[in-house]
Amino acid sequence: MKKLVPLNGLRAFEVAVRAGSLTAAARELHVTPSAISHQLKRLEEQLGMQLMERTPQRLALTPAGQDYYRAVSAAFEQLVAATGRLLRERDQQVVTLTAPPVFSVKWLVRRLADFHRRHPDIEVRVSTSYRTMDLRHGDYDLGIRWGTGDWPGLQVERLMGDTVQPVCSPKLIAPGKTLTLKALLRQPLIHMSFVRGDWRLWARLMGLDLPSSVRGPRFSEATAAIQAAVDGLGLVLGPRVLVHDEMCSGQLVTPGGEPVRLGDAYYLAYADRARRNPAAMAFRQWLHSICAAFERSQPAARLSLQPGETVSTTTLE
Repeated sequence: MKKLVPLNGLRAFEVAVRAGSLTAAARELHVTPSAISHQLKRLEEQLGMQLMERTPQRLALTPAGQDYYRAVSAAFEQLVAATGRLLRERDQQVVTLTAPPVFSVKWLVRRLADFHRRHPDIEVRVSTSYRTMDLRHGDYDLGIRWGTGDWPGLQVERLMGDTVQPVCSPKLIAPGKTLTLKALLRQPLIHMSFVRGDWRLWARLMGLDLPSSVRGPRFSEATAAIQAAVDGLGLVLGPRVLVHDEMCSGQLVTPGGEPVRLGDAYYLAYADRARRNPAAMAFRQWLHSICAAFERSQPAARLSLQPGETVSTTTLE
């Protein structure tokens, strides 16, 4: 029968040599230095040879210890690699996604139940952030982004565009009542940015100048601006993707004014490694399907903005 030595002793030996001291090894393995010393001594006794020469300054390997360390170190590297492969295979039924918070809350989360019905064995993990996350070296399989689609080094696929149109609560303007453009712009106007440029640009596209006496609250975040409109505080230029459900439920109505197609769009971005995750590819296919269907349902827009031009600096980022 082949002679085996305790794994604890081998691990203590590998870490002590790599770390350079008993103290450092003890810190990495969460034991005391005396425990490391005892495990090394027992290992040498079982092997019947000295592996290390202990000096106050450092640990020095004997010739036998040098040969043994190379073999032990390689074996532990193989164990780490094998464990990593096993865990990755276990996580193949998990897809990790990063998406803007307002898009996640107002559109994506409300549709995830459909994905779970189609793929009950896949777990979806969504991280909401306005920061552009690293998809090549980070922890995410997929990223939903708003912009022009220019993200070098990634696979980038267009999901859908969007339009904006004035919307408000039926408490402010009765459903079915249509205002002239001038009357519409005299209403309290909610701004989705701290810079009052969104409504001014929309008015210019309509062939009008925005009155200097424009009224209405300003918000730095789209979710708050949309909720303010639902609560009757004024009109907001609602991106159709973000206000669709509120319009379907009757919480928001359109009092007039043409929709304007935005120049930017929603894109799906991912690194090549995501293709090796079947769960990520299943989510990708589902996302393309529902986005295509949603875009077909949007109202036709006669007017369009150019890519990179937006009615608001913060609406969709």
